[in-house]
Amino acid sequence: MSEQFPHPHPPAPGAPRGGGPAGAVPAHPHAHPHPYTHPYPYPWPGRPPRNGLGTAALVTGIVGLLLGASFLLSPLGVPLGAAAAVLGAVALRRVRAGTATNRGQALAGMWTGVAGAVLSAALSLVLAMVLGPAFPGRLPETVEVASAVGTPEKPATAGDAVAYGDGLTITASPPLPGGAGAPQEGRRTLILALSNEGTGTVDLQGGGTDVYVGGVPVPAEDAVWEREGPDELAPGEGAAAELSVEVADDTLLLHLDHAPGAAHARAFWEFDLSRPGGGAPGPGDGAPEGPGTPGRPRDGRDDQDVRAV
Repeated sequence: MSEQFPHPHPPAPGAPRGGGPAGAVPAHPHAHPHPYTHPYPYPWPGRPPRNGLGTAALVTGIVGLLLGASFLLSPLGVPLGAAAAVLGAVALRRVRAGTATNRGQALAGMWTGVAGAVLSAALSLVLAMVLGPAFPGRLPETVEVASAVGTPEKPATAGDAVAYGDGLTITASPPLPGGAGAPQEGRRTLILALSNEGTGTVDLQGGGTDVYVGGVPVPAEDAVWEREGPDELAPGEGAAAELSVEVADDTLLLHLDHAPGAAHARAFWEFDLSRPGGGAPGPGDGAPEGPGTPGRPRDGRDDQDVRAV
C-alpha cells in the first residue's frame, strides 16, 4: 500500500503559501535546479543536420580536380574548383553555427576546390600556348621579306621586285615629279605595283609607312596616299597604290619603309633623286656614309607613320 500524504488545508486569504513570501508558488519537489544545456552547438532536436553543402563541396572539388588534371579539359576545372571552395567555406560556417555536422567533408571540399582551381588555371595556360596556333583569330605570324633586296642591309630601288613569303610582290616606280596626277613643284610620286603570286589571299589591312628625305622623317601631312591599295589580294590579282611626298629641290636621297599589311614585316627602298630613274646610289656617288640603317633616320629621330596601303 502506497504512502498517502494528507491534503493540506488551504491557507487563509492573504496568508503566505509554503512559508514563503505572500503570493510565492513553491517549486515542484522533483524539478531540476538548473535547466540542461549542451556544451557544444548541436542541431535542434528533431531537425536533421544541414550537411548538403559540405557534400556538394566535396563532390564538386573532386570533379574539378580530376578535370584540371586531364589537361585537355583543364579550363572546366577552374570554375568547378572555385565553386567547391566557396561551398566548403559556407558549409564550415554551418558547422560552426551548429546546423551541420560534416566538418570533414566541408574541409575536404574546400581544399580540393582550391587545389583544382590552381592546377586547372596553370594547365589551361599551357594548353593555350600549345593549341593557340590552331585557332583562327590568333595573332598572325610575321611574314618576312623573302627576296634578296628590300631588307635593311640591302634596300630595294626603283624596278626591284620585293617578294614576301606569302607570295606578295611589290615593285616601286622611280620617284616621278608631281603629285595627284598633275605636275606639282616640290613633290615626288611613288607608284607601288602589288601582285599576289601565292596560293592564298593576302590581307593588306593595318600596314604602315615611313618616308625619310635626307634621313629626316617626313610628316604625315607631307606624305599622302593619293591612291590606296585594296584591303586584300586574291591569288593572281594585282593592284597599285600611289604615294605623294613633298621634297625639296636639292634632296638627294628618298627612303621608304613600308609594311603592306599588319602581318608583314617592313620592306626598305632607297632612291637617289640625283640619278635618272631614281637608281640606287653606287660607291662614290655622294651617298651619305656613317652609322645607321639604310632607310632609317640617321639622326635618331622617332619614326613618323603615314597612312598605309
